[in-house]
Amino acid sequence: HALGLPCILLAHKDQNDSFYQAIARLNRFDAYDVGSIRRALDPSLEGWLARQPGVDLSSNPLTRFYGAPVVDISASTGLGVGYYTNFVYPILRRDGGVISNHEEIKGLVVVRPASVESWERDKKILENALALKERPMQGKGADDLRRKIFADVANDWIVDLPTTLYTLKYSPRYQQLDERLDPYGRRDGVARVLMDAMERKLIDVFERMILRQMGRDDRVARDDIYFVPIDEVSGFVNGT
Repeated sequence: HALGLPCILLAHKDQNDSFYQAIARLNRFDAYDVGSIRRALDPSLEGWLARQPGVDLSSNPLTRFYGAPVVDISASTGLGVGYYTNFVYPILRRDGGVISNHEEIKGLVVVRPASVESWERDKKILENALALKERPMQGKGADDLRRKIFADVANDWIVDLPTTLYTLKYSPRYQQLDERLDPYGRRDGVARVLMDAMERKLIDVFERMILRQMGRDDRVARDDIYFVPIDEVSGFVNGT
């Protein structure tokens, strides 16, 4: 379950369920023989192979709780913490952060990409949509706030497309899933849908981890950060 692999749990009809089994999907069998086991497996396997709605052999309590397999979200979690510590925190710190030291800055816009396939492509989309200008900025006071940060600014908003998100595509798990779903690299049909869904979950985890870190620190201005989908950034920044 932690790996997110398709799984069918079997239990004898008279078996008492453990706590974990009580919240998981179980297939009951009547007796310890081939026929009974086969009858218990058939409905799940047939529904899964036929892609019937509601039949998901990868669904389990761990994945439902975290929104993705634990082994996958662990990478997004680490990236989110690092991004918050190195970029978000020094910008949003109330007592000497970048925004508090640059009164003209309205806030920080973190761009949510549609996928993690190509940072260069998405950066070009932003450059075509916004008049981005890179500016060196820094906070004041504590040493960790005086570090110079180079940020893209448009219409007095700091606009950042997190490069760190795109490193997810190099993780072994991501590449294995991509190759298994579409060995020819076309990224169409079902493969496209499934990969898009996985990427959205990873981006969601990244965002939630940043918000979680902010929720634990009263020193940051929580109202000054906005997560905006890439196709809505132009309207948001330009107020249209």
